[in-house]
Amino acid sequence: MVERDTEVKDLRAQNEELKTALQSSAQLLNEVMTAGGSGGGPPSLQALTEPPGLEPGEGQEVPLEVQPVDHQIALESEAENLKGVNELAPLPELSGDTGVEFSDWLYVAEQAIGAMSDSASLWFERTLGAARDAYARYQMASPLERLAIAPKVSPELLEPKWVRLDRKVMTLVLNAMPKTVKEDAVTHRVTSVATALYRLHVLYSPGGTAERAAILKHLEGASAGESISEVIAALRKWRRYLTRSAEMQLTAPDPSILLKGVETIIAACVQKHGEMSFRLSLARNELQLQNRPTNETVLRFYDHALAEMQQALPVKWANKPGEQPRIKAIGAGTGEASTNSSPTASPNKGSRGTASTTPCKFFLSE
Repeated sequence: MVERDTEVKDLRAQNEELKTALQSSAQLLNEVMTAGGSGGGPPSLQALTEPPGLEPGEGQEVPLEVQPVDHQIALESEAENLKGVNELAPLPELSGDTGVEFSDWLYVAEQAIGAMSDSASLWFERTLGAARDAYARYQMASPLERLAIAPKVSPELLEPKWVRLDRKVMTLVLNAMPKTVKEDAVTHRVTSVATALYRLHVLYSPGGTAERAAILKHLEGASAGESISEVIAALRKWRRYLTRSAEMQLTAPDPSILLKGVETIIAACVQKHGEMSFRLSLARNELQLQNRPTNETVLRFYDHALAEMQQALPVKWANKPGEQPRIKAIGAGTGEASTNSSPTASPNKGSRGTASTTPCKFFLSE
């Protein structure tokens, strides 16, 4: 009986221990399922995975050191991913029309730089924005204040992933500069693309009284002659001057003056083509340009005139009025054609019909 009582006590003790262990396991699983965390999981789960004898958090130094190394490798790989653009279009020489020519060059350069990498377009857009902000402050500042103006680059453009792209574009811009412009960049010790673009805006688009007067004069228009190709080039240049006036925040002339400028450019060419003159007159009446012209209607008339010129451009390869089409003989102009269409037969010495009528010089001679 004593032995049986002892066995019963031992079994009851084991049951109590198992019951306590099951309750602890159930509580631990409940904590694992309900608890959450963004930094590596619940504390109870970390305690289960750690070896015995270590405090929570020990043995986890490697992930803390690997994370910045991986981030740096990612930045270096992104910076290395540049496509080959060997050169940019050369900048024009400094002259009277540099403002419009520089705007054209800037558009072409933006497309070439944007193709260097997947994010180069975004970088150049922000860099150009910083340069233009400094240029706007330059136009409003006094002569003494202009000496201290410099582009304010955002912290995002100073990240390590943009360093190699900035160096590459800086080299391309310096190589595209003429000698005089490059000397100015060297004098001011230009070290970034934003500063280089700011100096180019200052040199090519000073925005002074002389440039404003030149823009207003070009908007008044000048006759481009009777050549359709020259008229098309003059119309496109007139449109670029109008865009340049908006960039300089210059008050554009009255719409009637703008209309007069467009008509002056195309007048000589329109008089030569009667059908074109008729269609432009219909467009002028439809847009009510004679009574109340506006900037919008003048630009629509400009688009219509440019489309008419482009449509009439192949006329210069047509025959002249009254000239009948002719077919040239094969080899004409090269000396290969012959007036006689049939080939000349070679003389036959044995044939009587082909004998020469001139007697021999030794005939009836001693």
